[in-house]
Amino acid sequence: GSSPVTAGIYFVSFIMLGTMIMLNLFIGVITSSMAEMHAEIDKVKEESNPNPALHDLAVIEQQLHKLRQTIQASQHTQREAT
Repeated sequence: GSSPVTAGIYFVSFIMLGTMIMLNLFIGVITSSMAEMHAEIDKVKEESNPNPALHDLAVIEQQLHKLRQTIQASQHTQREAT
């Protein structure tokens, strides 16, 4: 027959194994959902900005405009000083 100690060891190992399997499935579902979410976010970003070079160009143009304003203000200040 089986002793109570063997039954206890079997029961605890069965519960631990079942818990590990369920935890693994849960983590797999969460990981899969997050991967799908990131893929959708990347797709939306690509659709909203199909050409990243255009965005970079717009940023550079804004910086150039600010630089021109700074230079003009500096020149204006120098003219007033002289």
